[in-house]
Amino acid sequence: MSEYRITHCVVEDGPAMAKNNFSAFWEDPNWSFIWRDTTLENIISLGADRYPRQLIQNRDTLRHIKVVDSETGALLGYARWKLPEKYSKREDGSAVWPEGQVPDVSDEQRDEIERKASIAQEQWKPLEFTGEDDLDAILTKTEKAILAKKDYIKLEYITVHPSNQKKGVGLALLKHGIEQARSLGLDIFLLACSSGFRMYEKAGFKELDRIIQDATRIGGTSHYEIRFMVYEVASS
Repeated sequence: MSEYRITHCVVEDGPAMAKNNFSAFWEDPNWSFIWRDTTLENIISLGADRYPRQLIQNRDTLRHIKVVDSETGALLGYARWKLPEKYSKREDGSAVWPEGQVPDVSDEQRDEIERKASIAQEQWKPLEFTGEDDLDAILTKTEKAILAKKDYIKLEYITVHPSNQKKGVGLALLKHGIEQARSLGLDIFLLACSSGFRMYEKAGFKELDRIIQDATRIGGTSHYEIRFMVYEVASS
Protein backbone atom coordinates (compact mmCIF):
# COMPACT_ATOMS: atom_id res chain seq x y z
CA MET A 1 0.00 0.00 0.00
CA SER A 2 1.23 3.54 -0.78
CA GLU A 3 1.86 6.07 1.95
CA TYR A 4 -1.22 7.62 3.50
CA ARG A 5 -2.12 10.37 5.94
CA ILE A 6 -4.93 11.01 8.39
CA THR A 7 -6.79 14.30 8.20
CA HIS A 8 -10.17 15.98 8.69
CA CYS A 9 -13.02 15.92 6.21
CA VAL A 10 -14.47 18.80 4.19
CA VAL A 11 -17.87 19.15 2.54
CA GLU A 12 -16.29 18.50 -0.85
CA ASP A 13 -15.63 14.92 0.32
CA GLY A 14 -19.31 14.02 -0.13
CA PRO A 15 -18.96 12.01 -3.37
CA ALA A 16 -15.81 10.17 -2.22
CA MET A 17 -17.38 9.40 1.15
CA ALA A 18 -20.52 8.05 -0.50
CA LYS A 19 -18.51 5.72 -2.73
CA ASN A 20 -16.31 4.57 0.16
CA ASN A 21 -18.98 4.14 2.79
CA PHE A 22 -21.81 2.59 0.83
CA SER A 23 -19.50 0.24 -1.05
CA ALA A 24 -18.36 -1.03 2.34
CA PHE A 25 -21.87 -1.22 3.81
CA TRP A 26 -23.07 -3.09 0.70
CA GLU A 27 -20.79 -6.00 1.63
CA ASP A 28 -22.95 -6.65 4.71
CA PRO A 29 -26.08 -8.64 3.77
CA ASN A 30 -27.82 -7.37 6.89
CA TRP A 31 -27.46 -3.83 5.59
CA SER A 32 -27.86 -4.27 1.85
CA PHE A 33 -31.18 -6.12 2.09
CA ILE A 34 -32.95 -2.93 3.18
CA TRP A 35 -32.04 -1.54 -0.26
CA ARG A 36 -33.24 -4.46 -2.35
CA ASP A 37 -35.49 -2.16 -4.39
CA THR A 38 -32.58 -0.07 -5.70
CA THR A 39 -28.91 -0.32 -6.67
CA LEU A 40 -25.60 0.49 -5.02
CA GLU A 41 -24.90 3.03 -7.76
CA ASN A 42 -28.13 4.89 -6.96
CA ILE A 43 -27.39 4.90 -3.23
CA ILE A 44 -23.92 6.32 -3.88
CA SER A 45 -25.37 9.03 -6.12
CA LEU A 46 -27.92 10.08 -3.50
CA GLY A 47 -25.36 9.82 -0.71
CA ALA A 48 -23.01 12.18 -2.51
CA ASP A 49 -25.62 14.92 -2.10
CA ARG A 50 -26.61 13.95 1.45
CA TYR A 51 -23.19 13.72 3.07
CA PRO A 52 -22.21 17.41 2.86
CA ARG A 53 -25.21 18.28 5.03
CA GLN A 54 -24.28 15.58 7.53
CA LEU A 55 -20.73 16.88 7.69
CA ILE A 56 -21.81 20.33 8.87
CA GLN A 57 -24.49 19.15 11.30
CA ASN A 58 -23.73 18.92 15.02
CA ARG A 59 -20.26 20.37 14.52
CA ASP A 60 -19.73 20.76 18.27
CA THR A 61 -19.86 17.04 19.00
CA LEU A 62 -19.13 15.17 15.75
CA ARG A 63 -15.62 14.55 14.45
CA HIS A 64 -15.03 13.29 10.91
CA ILE A 65 -11.68 11.72 10.05
CA LYS A 66 -10.43 10.31 6.77
CA VAL A 67 -7.39 8.45 5.51
CA VAL A 68 -6.14 9.65 2.14
CA ASP A 69 -3.45 8.50 -0.26
CA SER A 70 -0.50 10.85 0.25
CA GLU A 71 0.23 11.06 -3.47
CA THR A 72 -3.21 11.19 -5.06
CA GLY A 73 -5.35 12.53 -2.22
CA ALA A 74 -7.87 9.74 -2.82
CA LEU A 75 -10.05 8.88 0.17
CA LEU A 76 -9.22 5.39 1.44
CA GLY A 77 -11.28 5.20 4.64
CA TYR A 78 -13.48 7.22 6.98
CA ALA A 79 -14.48 7.33 10.64
CA ARG A 80 -17.14 9.31 12.49
CA TRP A 81 -16.79 9.95 16.21
CA LYS A 82 -19.18 11.57 18.66
CA LEU A 83 -17.98 13.41 21.75
CA PRO A 84 -20.12 13.82 24.87
CA GLU A 85 -21.46 17.36 24.69
CA LYS A 86 -19.84 18.47 27.93
CA TYR A 87 -16.44 17.34 26.64
CA SER A 88 -16.73 18.94 23.21
CA LYS A 89 -15.30 22.36 24.15
CA ARG A 90 -12.43 23.64 26.24
CA GLU A 91 -12.83 26.22 28.99
CA ASP A 92 -12.03 29.01 26.52
CA GLY A 93 -14.82 27.82 24.20
CA SER A 94 -12.51 26.36 21.57
CA ALA A 95 -13.25 22.96 20.08
CA VAL A 96 -11.83 19.76 21.52
CA TRP A 97 -10.15 17.62 18.84
CA PRO A 98 -10.28 20.57 16.41
CA GLU A 99 -8.51 18.70 13.61
CA GLY A 100 -11.53 16.40 13.39
CA GLN A 101 -14.08 19.19 13.09
CA VAL A 102 -15.32 19.88 9.59
CA PRO A 103 -14.64 23.51 8.59
CA ASP A 104 -17.78 25.61 8.56
CA VAL A 105 -19.19 26.98 5.31
CA SER A 106 -20.71 30.25 4.15
CA ASP A 107 -24.44 30.89 4.25
CA GLU A 108 -24.57 30.57 0.46
CA GLN A 109 -22.80 27.22 0.55
CA ARG A 110 -25.05 26.03 3.35
CA ASP A 111 -28.17 26.90 1.37
CA GLU A 112 -26.93 24.99 -1.69
CA ILE A 113 -25.91 22.00 0.42
CA GLU A 114 -29.35 21.97 2.03
CA ARG A 115 -31.09 22.23 -1.34
CA LYS A 116 -29.24 19.24 -2.80
CA ALA A 117 -29.60 17.17 0.36
CA SER A 118 -33.35 17.80 0.53
CA ILE A 119 -33.83 16.61 -3.05
CA ALA A 120 -31.75 13.49 -2.37
CA GLN A 121 -33.60 12.83 0.87
CA GLU A 122 -36.92 12.64 -0.97
CA GLN A 123 -35.54 9.69 -2.95
CA TRP A 124 -33.81 8.04 0.03
CA LYS A 125 -36.14 5.11 0.70
CA PRO A 126 -34.68 2.10 2.51
CA LEU A 127 -37.11 -0.57 3.65
CA GLU A 128 -38.51 0.20 7.10
CA PHE A 129 -39.70 -2.31 9.67
CA THR A 130 -41.87 -2.12 12.76
CA GLY A 131 -42.80 -4.36 15.67
CA GLU A 132 -40.89 -7.63 15.95
CA ASP A 133 -39.37 -7.02 12.51
CA ASP A 134 -37.55 -3.91 13.76
CA LEU A 135 -34.21 -5.50 14.58
CA ASP A 136 -32.70 -2.16 15.58
CA ALA A 137 -35.11 -1.62 18.48
CA ILE A 138 -33.34 -3.91 20.95
CA LEU A 139 -29.95 -2.59 19.81
CA THR A 140 -31.01 0.99 20.49
CA LYS A 141 -32.46 0.07 23.89
CA THR A 142 -29.27 -1.74 24.95
CA GLU A 143 -27.05 1.09 23.72
CA LYS A 144 -29.03 3.72 25.60
CA ALA A 145 -28.75 1.71 28.81
CA ILE A 146 -24.97 1.49 28.47
CA LEU A 147 -24.49 5.16 27.57
CA ALA A 148 -26.67 6.22 30.51
CA LYS A 149 -24.12 4.84 32.96
CA LYS A 150 -21.11 6.97 31.99
CA ASP A 151 -19.65 9.26 29.36
CA TYR A 152 -17.96 7.71 26.35
CA ILE A 153 -16.55 8.88 23.08
CA LYS A 154 -18.69 6.95 20.64
CA LEU A 155 -17.24 5.52 17.47
CA GLU A 156 -20.29 5.69 15.24
CA TYR A 157 -18.64 3.81 12.40
CA ILE A 158 -15.47 3.12 10.45
CA THR A 159 -15.71 2.32 6.76
CA VAL A 160 -13.04 1.27 4.28
CA HIS A 161 -13.79 0.66 0.61
CA PRO A 162 -13.55 -3.06 -0.21
CA SER A 163 -10.58 -2.42 -2.51
CA ASN A 164 -8.65 -0.85 0.38
CA GLN A 165 -9.51 -3.32 3.12
CA LYS A 166 -6.91 -5.47 4.92
CA LYS A 167 -4.25 -2.82 4.34
CA GLY A 168 -4.25 -1.19 7.77
CA VAL A 169 -6.54 1.72 6.88
CA GLY A 170 -9.27 0.87 9.38
CA LEU A 171 -6.78 0.20 12.15
CA ALA A 172 -5.05 3.53 11.48
CA LEU A 173 -8.37 5.34 11.86
CA LEU A 174 -9.10 3.42 15.05
CA LYS A 175 -5.70 4.15 16.60
CA HIS A 176 -6.09 7.84 15.81
CA GLY A 177 -9.35 7.94 17.74
CA ILE A 178 -7.84 6.00 20.63
CA GLU A 179 -5.09 8.62 20.92
CA GLN A 180 -7.73 11.34 21.20
CA ALA A 181 -9.64 9.34 23.81
CA ARG A 182 -6.49 8.95 25.89
CA SER A 183 -5.82 12.68 25.77
CA LEU A 184 -9.33 13.32 27.10
CA GLY A 185 -9.32 10.45 29.58
CA LEU A 186 -12.54 9.07 28.09
CA ASP A 187 -13.34 5.47 27.23
CA ILE A 188 -14.65 4.57 23.77
CA PHE A 189 -17.94 2.83 23.04
CA LEU A 190 -19.06 1.23 19.79
CA LEU A 191 -21.44 -1.26 18.21
CA ALA A 192 -19.51 -3.80 16.15
CA CYS A 193 -20.78 -5.97 13.33
CA SER A 194 -19.05 -9.21 12.42
CA SER A 195 -16.63 -7.68 9.91
CA GLY A 196 -15.09 -5.54 12.66
CA PHE A 197 -14.86 -8.02 15.56
CA ARG A 198 -11.27 -9.02 14.93
CA MET A 199 -9.96 -5.49 14.42
CA TYR A 200 -11.56 -4.15 17.59
CA GLU A 201 -10.39 -7.08 19.68
CA LYS A 202 -6.87 -6.69 18.30
CA ALA A 203 -6.92 -3.01 19.27
CA GLY A 204 -7.88 -3.84 22.86
CA PHE A 205 -11.65 -3.41 22.92
CA LYS A 206 -13.62 -5.51 25.38
CA GLU A 207 -17.10 -6.91 24.91
CA LEU A 208 -19.86 -5.68 27.22
CA ASP A 209 -22.75 -7.50 25.60
CA ARG A 210 -23.86 -9.10 22.36
CA ILE A 211 -27.18 -9.57 20.63
CA ILE A 212 -27.78 -12.26 18.03
CA GLN A 213 -30.96 -12.17 15.96
CA ASP A 214 -32.44 -14.19 13.11
CA ALA A 215 -33.02 -11.73 10.29
CA THR A 216 -34.11 -14.23 7.64
CA ARG A 217 -37.79 -13.34 7.92
CA ILE A 218 -37.07 -9.84 6.62
CA GLY A 219 -34.33 -10.72 4.14
CA GLY A 220 -31.18 -10.84 6.25
CA THR A 221 -29.07 -13.69 7.59
CA SER A 222 -29.90 -16.27 10.25
CA HIS A 223 -27.04 -15.04 12.46
CA TYR A 224 -27.19 -11.25 12.72
CA GLU A 225 -24.75 -10.47 15.51
CA ILE A 226 -23.93 -7.11 17.05
CA ARG A 227 -21.44 -6.68 19.88
CA PHE A 228 -21.35 -3.78 22.30
CA MET A 229 -17.70 -3.02 22.95
CA VAL A 230 -15.60 -0.55 24.94
CA TYR A 231 -12.00 0.57 25.01
CA GLU A 232 -10.87 1.47 28.52
CA VAL A 233 -8.09 4.04 28.35
CA ALA A 234 -7.07 3.57 31.98
CA SER A 235 -6.33 -0.12 31.53
CA SER A 236 -4.82 0.04 28.05
